[in-house]
Amino acid sequence: MGNIVEMPGVDVRDRELINRVRKCDLVHSTGILYHVPSPADVLWNLRSITQRWLITNTVIFPERIENEEGAIELPEAGVLFIGALTERDRRVMDLYLTRKLGFTTKRIAPNPAGGGKMQWIENGELSCWPWWWLYSPHAFRSLLALCRLRVVEEWMWEEHSLQVLCEPV
Repeated sequence: MGNIVEMPGVDVRDRELINRVRKCDLVHSTGILYHVPSPADVLWNLRSITQRWLITNTVIFPERIENEEGAIELPEAGVLFIGALTERDRRVMDLYLTRKLGFTTKRIAPNPAGGGKMQWIENGELSCWPWWWLYSPHAFRSLLALCRLRVVEEWMWEEHSLQVLCEPV
């Protein structure tokens, strides 16, 4: 078995910093793509250091959610920008998230107009704390393909997250 190197201090958004990392046979980077303002840049950076395999994931959104507060539909090619949710959409989403995961949008992405503990901008930079994006599974797979990553295997958890094993092409 080869060497395992953890790089917790590497900011995958920083192209200059990522260029200092040597290519690795396996890159494992999960739980970040829905937190970054520009997931395509991050995937491209991860691809640049991936010799053979990339394991990554994102939170996904089903085609439609509907409850007592209303409905939200996402086309197959759609991406939901959480910062743009209307108050009605937030109520629909909050009820959905509460029932599914036990929390609301106030915890993951508060209304940008309403303040809150989690800020979209910190120290003059776009923050990586809120959830920025929820992809349809097709949109996420398409983003991977655009970044020249081929999905070899995938696993979906309850229409909530999509984990993938990819290889650069």
